[in-house]
Amino acid sequence: MASHRRLSGLDRASDEDAISRLLEWPLNPTQHLWHALTVKLGFPFLKTELVLRNPGRLPDVDSWPGVVATGAPCGVEMLRAHLASMWQPGHAG
Repeated sequence: MASHRRLSGLDRASDEDAISRLLEWPLNPTQHLWHALTVKLGFPFLKTELVLRNPGRLPDVDSWPGVVATGAPCGVEMLRAHLASMWQPGHAG
């Protein structure tokens, strides 16, 4: 909720208000909840689009290396190399 300012306080809203707000301002859980998914729930993926472009301008996305588990099959340096191979100046994706 902190990553999507229009959804602030959603956990305290009535069911009707929460549903209405989510319908008006949908979120992508794999982007908006990336930190909670990886740190608290052990979700093993990060969206490439989130790390490269951060289309929702979410805070602290640049801290993504800190959520990569020690001993992960793809370590931070391998992930950085992969991201670098995908990024091209002037390319939207």
